[in-house]
Amino acid sequence: MIFKSLLEAHPGCTLEDAEKVLAGHRWHIAGGYARDTFFGVEPKDIDCWVEWVPPADGIGRGNMDEIEQRLYDMGIPFEEFNMYGTEDDRYRLAVLRCPGMDIIFMETLDGLIEGFDFNINQFYWEHGVGPVYVGKTDLNQGLVQLKFDPRVEERKWRMQQKWNSTLGQRRYEELTGSFYGNGVI
Repeated sequence: MIFKSLLEAHPGCTLEDAEKVLAGHRWHIAGGYARDTFFGVEPKDIDCWVEWVPPADGIGRGNMDEIEQRLYDMGIPFEEFNMYGTEDDRYRLAVLRCPGMDIIFMETLDGLIEGFDFNINQFYWEHGVGPVYVGKTDLNQGLVQLKFDPRVEERKWRMQQKWNSTLGQRRYEELTGSFYGNGVI
């Protein structure tokens, strides 16, 4: 209960916090934060996808230990858990959930964008530039479901609502050529 009140008392992590905590590691912000920022919607949180590096000496949890120490040093409360298990097709290993930020450790960041469930989520944050759409489908053509597992089926209605409140409200001409294609990740 004390930990829960610490999480609730924290004002929420910022993009600057993420950059400090994850400096020197291979990481990306991808998904909802970048998408919502692009469309001028207040993001719920920041999902930071970090490539896990095992410990060189086999002791500890590699870069996860270093990142936890940075969170502690910065006074950012967090809880750690493995929310995905071994059947996860995106190779997610563990999550550090902080107020307003999830740090998601993955075996590799290769193919990160292709692992998203709907085309509307295939945004990432390019450092120094901002949100960029890097999906392969044309968003002007509508919402496209990219995965078909039970978790995705449960999210379909919510993603349709996101579509209707963002892209579904814009004219085709407003989107054409505005954010496609640098293919960074």
